[in-house]
Amino acid sequence: MKLFLSLMFSFLLFTHAYGQTSGIEPQTQGDVRFVSGGVGEDEHKALRAIQGQYNLHLTFAVKGSGEYAAGVKVKIEDAKGHTLLDTTTNGPNLFVQLKPGHYKVTADRDGHVMAEEVAAPTKHGTAVVFHFPAEKGD
Repeated sequence: MKLFLSLMFSFLLFTHAYGQTSGIEPQTQGDVRFVSGGVGEDEHKALRAIQGQYNLHLTFAVKGSGEYAAGVKVKIEDAKGHTLLDTTTNGPNLFVQLKPGHYKVTADRDGHVMAEEVAAPTKHGTAVVFHFPAEKGD
């Protein structure tokens, strides 16, 4: 029993410390749970560790440069057009847990707006990458 408690205490300390250094904080908006980030190695690792908890994985990048984009305004609407999530990303990744179904994801980076119709599955996840032009007029 002492070994179990010792291991559990160590695990809790590790996850608490790791969560603080990674900067990744899950949030909720209505019934939607989401997390955003991915800047730096710690955040990247933290996101990969929790990726399986979310069924929609969005990544934002700059076309042709290999650079990632942060500060993207994202809106997710259900099939009836109701807004379920309206947020701005803290990094190039946004992981969202939605009820299984079909959704419209709109992403706006510096006035360049892109939209994708996506399906959120029951298991695993759907990955969508938005490639924004390097400059507004591209």
